[in-house]
Amino acid sequence: MDRTQNIELTNLNHNNNNNNKFSYTNNAMSSVNRSDSNPDEVVLRRSRNSDMTGEGVTFKNTGFGHTNNDLKMDNIELEAEDFDSLFNGPRKDSEELKAWDRFKTLPPPDEDETLDGEWVMVFIKWLKLFAYFFTFVVTLGCAVLSKSLIFLMISMTKVGLKIPLCNDDIYEVDKPLESDKRYTVIYHENDPERVAWLWVLFFAVITPEVFAWGRSARICYFKTYQVPSLQTFLTVFTTETLNAIGISLLVFSILPTIDVIKGVMITNGLCFIPGILLILSNTDKNSKLNLLLTYTATVFQLLGFVLWPLVVHHDDSNQYWYIPIAMICVSFQWWENFIDPQSDNAFNKWLLKSKNDLVKSRYFTYFIITIWKIVVILSFMILLEYVNNGSDSVKSLFTRFSDGFNNQDIKVFRDKSQLEFQQAIEGESLTMSVSDPYVAVWILLIQIALTYTCYAVGKFSCKICIQGFSFAVPVNLSVPMTVSFLWAVISAAAQDKCAVSNGFFNGFQYIFWYTTEVDAFAYEKELFNYVSTIMWVLSLASQIWISIHIWFSTSERLASTEKLFLIPMYSSVIVDQSLAMNRRRIDIIDKVVVDEEATEAEKLAKPLMADKTMNHLYESVNEAVPAVPSVPDNDETIRIFVCATMWHEDRNEMVQMLKAVMRLDADQCARRQAHQFFNIHPSLTDYYEIEFNIFFDDAFDQGPSDDEDDRLVNRFVKQLIDTMDEAASNVHETVIVLKRPDVVPTPYGGKLEWMLPGQNKLVAHLKDKILIRHRKRWSQCMYMYYLLGHRIVERPIDEARKETIAMNTFVLALDGDINFRPHALHLVVDLMKKNKKLGAACGRIHPIGGGPMVWYQKFEYAIGHWLQKATEHAFGCVLCSPGCFSLFRARAVMDDSVMNKYTTPPSEALHYVQYDQGEDRWLCTLMLQQGWRIEYCAASDSYTHAPEAFGDFYTQRRRWAPSTMANIMDLLGDYKRTVACNTDISKPYIIYQGMLMVGTILSPATIFLMIVGAMNTVLGLNSWAALGCNIAPVLTFSIVCMTVKKNDHIIFYAMILSVLYALLMLAVLVGTGIDIFTKGILTPNSIFFVSLMGSFVLAACLHPQEFACVLPLPLYMLLIPSMYLLLTIYSVTNMHIVSWGTREVKSKLTAKEAAMAAEAAAEEEAEKAKKGNLFGKLDFSKLGSKAGLFTCMCCSSNRSDEDSAKLSEIREQLNRVNDNVATIKHSVEIPDNQSRRGTVQYRRQSSSAKHSVGGDVGGLSTIHGGQTDEEDGDDDRSSDSQSAFIEEKLRSPSIADSMVASKPRWCRDPTFKKFPLVPLKDNELQFWQDFIPKYLLPLDENPKEQKRIAADLIDLRNKMVFAFAIMNTIFILFVLLLQMHGDVFNFEIEAGIDYWNKTRYIDEEERWEMTPVYRYMKMDPIGMFLVVFFGAILVIQMIGMFMHRFGTLAHLLAFTSIDFCSKEADDDDEETALNKNAVNIVKQFQKLKGMEEYDDPNAGSATTNLPGNRKSMWKKEPKPDAEPLNLDAAFRRRIMSLRPDSIEAPMGANGPRKSILKRQSTFQAIRRRRDTMINDENRRLSQMSIDPNDSTIGSNQRPVSWLLNPPKTSFDMRNSQLNQSNRSSQYNPNR
Repeated sequence: MDRTQNIELTNLNHNNNNNNKFSYTNNAMSSVNRSDSNPDEVVLRRSRNSDMTGEGVTFKNTGFGHTNNDLKMDNIELEAEDFDSLFNGPRKDSEELKAWDRFKTLPPPDEDETLDGEWVMVFIKWLKLFAYFFTFVVTLGCAVLSKSLIFLMISMTKVGLKIPLCNDDIYEVDKPLESDKRYTVIYHENDPERVAWLWVLFFAVITPEVFAWGRSARICYFKTYQVPSLQTFLTVFTTETLNAIGISLLVFSILPTIDVIKGVMITNGLCFIPGILLILSNTDKNSKLNLLLTYTATVFQLLGFVLWPLVVHHDDSNQYWYIPIAMICVSFQWWENFIDPQSDNAFNKWLLKSKNDLVKSRYFTYFIITIWKIVVILSFMILLEYVNNGSDSVKSLFTRFSDGFNNQDIKVFRDKSQLEFQQAIEGESLTMSVSDPYVAVWILLIQIALTYTCYAVGKFSCKICIQGFSFAVPVNLSVPMTVSFLWAVISAAAQDKCAVSNGFFNGFQYIFWYTTEVDAFAYEKELFNYVSTIMWVLSLASQIWISIHIWFSTSERLASTEKLFLIPMYSSVIVDQSLAMNRRRIDIIDKVVVDEEATEAEKLAKPLMADKTMNHLYESVNEAVPAVPSVPDNDETIRIFVCATMWHEDRNEMVQMLKAVMRLDADQCARRQAHQFFNIHPSLTDYYEIEFNIFFDDAFDQGPSDDEDDRLVNRFVKQLIDTMDEAASNVHETVIVLKRPDVVPTPYGGKLEWMLPGQNKLVAHLKDKILIRHRKRWSQCMYMYYLLGHRIVERPIDEARKETIAMNTFVLALDGDINFRPHALHLVVDLMKKNKKLGAACGRIHPIGGGPMVWYQKFEYAIGHWLQKATEHAFGCVLCSPGCFSLFRARAVMDDSVMNKYTTPPSEALHYVQYDQGEDRWLCTLMLQQGWRIEYCAASDSYTHAPEAFGDFYTQRRRWAPSTMANIMDLLGDYKRTVACNTDISKPYIIYQGMLMVGTILSPATIFLMIVGAMNTVLGLNSWAALGCNIAPVLTFSIVCMTVKKNDHIIFYAMILSVLYALLMLAVLVGTGIDIFTKGILTPNSIFFVSLMGSFVLAACLHPQEFACVLPLPLYMLLIPSMYLLLTIYSVTNMHIVSWGTREVKSKLTAKEAAMAAEAAAEEEAEKAKKGNLFGKLDFSKLGSKAGLFTCMCCSSNRSDEDSAKLSEIREQLNRVNDNVATIKHSVEIPDNQSRRGTVQYRRQSSSAKHSVGGDVGGLSTIHGGQTDEEDGDDDRSSDSQSAFIEEKLRSPSIADSMVASKPRWCRDPTFKKFPLVPLKDNELQFWQDFIPKYLLPLDENPKEQKRIAADLIDLRNKMVFAFAIMNTIFILFVLLLQMHGDVFNFEIEAGIDYWNKTRYIDEEERWEMTPVYRYMKMDPIGMFLVVFFGAILVIQMIGMFMHRFGTLAHLLAFTSIDFCSKEADDDDEETALNKNAVNIVKQFQKLKGMEEYDDPNAGSATTNLPGNRKSMWKKEPKPDAEPLNLDAAFRRRIMSLRPDSIEAPMGANGPRKSILKRQSTFQAIRRRRDTMINDENRRLSQMSIDPNDSTIGSNQRPVSWLLNPPKTSFDMRNSQLNQSNRSSQYNPNR
């Protein structure tokens, strides 16, 4: 691969000899050679001997000449593996080891708390296997039973329906039935029973319309909607009206007169309009077979319009001519699903406008249409009843409505139709009394439940991507299974009605399906049965073909209902057909979230994702903006910026975070290889691009001197450097030494750039607090503007592309101590793909550590996630996505009033609390107020270190509690605007959050009263004594928090009180137990306590993987007073303290900081002196200047002379540098339009100092001229900086000194001695120079301003303490006063039977008459209110938890894949298996562990019989100059080692497991795939007459396939090289 680097030479000596040899001196002899035969080629060699021969690299020179013994070189291209090797020799990953020093420590396996137990994955796979069969059975069973019951209702509305009766005494008859005679039940048109069944049928038909109306009303009210166009509304109005008419004709007129089995068969013939539309919108002109089958299926549907009326007419039905009309009308409802956007048909295009309009206006349209359909169905029910049965029947619908549902008497007639001489039924009737007159209602409710269950389970199957087996098969089998079921039941009843009535359902005695005398399958008796059966089979086959789309899942995992189905609900009459036809054929295209003021270009529809290239992450390029806005395919690629914020993490915490980074690097590499090698679409491999960034706060310490520019990296940065290799070794389970990082000075400090084993870049940004604001919020602002503003918005592309990129770019915010597995990221990305309005998503955070405080936090975190976050997710939005592990959508962060407002510096006291103490919650608040949704993914697990000490925990919560309350109050205070703009936040949700806020504010008083009551009950103290014993420590603690300045003293006192209150809490628990035992479990307090404990245990049972988190429940209960009483007091009384509080490390102050501290101390001393001095009121300092008479001497620096000398020296050096640069500029002629790529040059240094001594910000001189390959070099064309080339004058000592001085002092640290120094890109340098002064300059440290802020914070604290004290005091007094006057305000609640009292003795029966005596419990109103209040919150949270648990289960099932078979298959099946398991196969082939055997095949031959742990000692060490192996190279080596005669995988000791590569044919398929790619590439090269081994070919002619041109294997390769060609030997597939 061509590699161009910009090099900065400082000392080049010119020797004008015959060979034009120039030597460069830099700790080694080097030379630049030019031969006379090729004047355009220059060779720079690093010489190992005096004759200047040795290793070298070639420069291609386009302008070369001599003038007065001066060398001029323009546009020199450097083709080198590493430009640092020109100066220091080839860089090595490690020093060459001696033979006696080859012993090493192997890293432990990558197993920690993030690794799920094997049983978890096995359980989930078995659960998904169970889900396959469960959903299949439920969908099919519910569809069959639903259709059977709806046809039972239809049959019961037939006029003159005769139901044979069983003669057994199932129900009472006024005259016993004779066993040898036949009896029947007959329903006439005016019978109340038939009236009831008509209304039940009507309610069953309109129930889906009611559900659809409710869903539409909810979405229109709580979310946004759009009014449809007139064309759209009229189209939907017409089609839905026709559908309502067709359904009415079927259920109220046609089907009641037809044999029930034939009626079920007819429902397969309702797809005529979809078939016609498929023909009209056909775009697959090349597939004649598909078109032929579509025509055939439509003809079969059309044939039913002729044959079904003939069959029905033959059965003596007078409604046969309605059948074609009804079948056509019903099929109009599904027109929208069969309109193809790519069709050129004019009628199709006209309907397509309405279809597109319905994407946003559907719910508003159906809000009106559903009401209209109900009216139409009711009208046609009345009309058809009038036409078929007369006006009397219509009147009876209303006059006998109540009688129909209250009648218990059924008329029974003697059936004499079988007698020879009596063919009529006897006129007299008997009366049969039924026990339940509401049988019709129960059947209606069961049918509604079954139909909705069928719809819900079918939708669930589609969501978790198992619709082929669990949705398509049951839907297509429902009619055959219904026919079989009804035929079996009817046949059994014909043989023995008593067996059916007694064995299945007693109601079958007088309700049953209508059937003709001749069986529908009795072909020997009725030839027309052949016609009906053949017609049914043809209709079924045509329906299966027309709805063939339901067999293939085209939607993403967990797709929304709108993406799965067109119409909001289903049809209760034909539930299976409605599910099949309503399932989307073409996935809805998500509309980009744009502002109302967006341009038309921003509103362009996005094409389907098809990543074909491997572009670098948003590197700026100066390409021309296309005239017509377009969205390239690769803009849809998921791109993730991992941004971790670090401060003072210890070594173990850093290792844990870096291990998570290394796992993501390996995972992304595997998906990239699967995409490239196996040529699999990115959407199938969940492909994504990733870049890692670490933002290191306060990374510098003051150096030995007091100069502000004497800055050195602190021990935490060095610790990060040391832990990189350890983390990589732990993850890859072998010793790994990464390439040394590049050191890049920057205006904010500097950055270190690593290339990870998976060829992804990791950048550690080192922030200097004297140059840029520190703390977490400002680090977030820093990476938001850099990654999203600079890397996306500044790209010279059209706005539509930027919008698409922003929608598919995500920022993964991490803390420096987080740990997780890659699947945790995939799960939250899944949520982002599912919902384009999702702005952020967080996972389940697990605290880790040891000690009681961590145990407490394990339970607290568990309950907070199980109940609180799950409820927020289910009923609204999550209010806080924690910064330790959260995924943010770039488009949401870039929205108005989010990213820009997030940079607001604190100017008021409340800002310090809301903005800086809880920055992640404030960011989420801003996103919610702009309409974005935030969700919680319980399946995404991450692990963070929790405070282990009591004081650290209190300090952390002191920071969290006030910021949480401030942000929630901000959201509640602006709830109207939030509810209006955020469709996921409703007023009921705001009320719920308000209830929680009230509970939080009154929690100290609630706990206080609880303890007082416990002391009264358990210890026997009276109320006033208990009140006094409890108020003393609380009041004392409040005073201590307000007055004591040392935090350690407050914490110590809190610890003592926590222990005492834990003992009191034990008394509370004992008192509650006594109360339950004495008063029973039915008292309100007992019910609440038992419900609370039960909810905890139930929540743990619903989270079996986290069940251990409930074990610290006793500790949690004991610490309730400490955490809800003392901690609240501590947080409120110390809210004026805005320091971070945890991980504080003292460092040496700069001279400026020391001077300011001294000045502040002097002012404080002066203030104290004023208070005791008679002249204290006189301010003499105003009478003089800083150097005047009255200047405070203690505020003056005693080093002014030394500082002046240093300033003079710096000023002289800068003057010399300017003079030398000016000399060079005038002596060298530079072309204006020269290309600076690969030029060996010296860049004129530019100082970024922004102030003089005494200013607010220190300066930094940076090297900014070099262009690196980490971004596209085209950006350099926009830079206007000048270049100065190497000349003899550069040998001037002043110039050399100035270049050395330009290197920041921290870069000269011994830690970076061997690290290459790389300049910052010009455009990036310009960005930081513009961005930092505007947003991130260090905040004003003026002592007066700080004093004002401190006073404002104390004032805010005092106000909040007063408000809290007043509210809690009033609440306590109110409750105590109610208890004191309990005889007036208390009321009694029945608490169950106390005992049975004997009232009188009954002589006749010789027993006592017993009457119950009830026990009553007195309750005060406020106590009852609290029980109801907190009980309501608990119920809401339990419901939310159940809803979220179901969603999480669906997410896990959708994410889990299982293999059903392991049989040997043909080549096509093997290719399918390869594509399905490509990522797992690559992960096994790319493992670095065990690659020693590939470097030296004979390495292990002599040690074969040794134990595994003794072999590594005898393996040969790699050559010192050997290129280190990375994941790409490991994968290629294993792939290339597959031979035609391989009988097993060439994996060595630690290669791919057989659990992934199950059979030999899989290896053969991989080998065939490899050989095919190589042969295709060789064929392409042969056609171009190119030899890939020819080193003289240009870069544009080199092979471009990944396999023939693997990336460089050094870890310092830039990320952008993944798309460039490199030079490599041709692989021989038979090698």
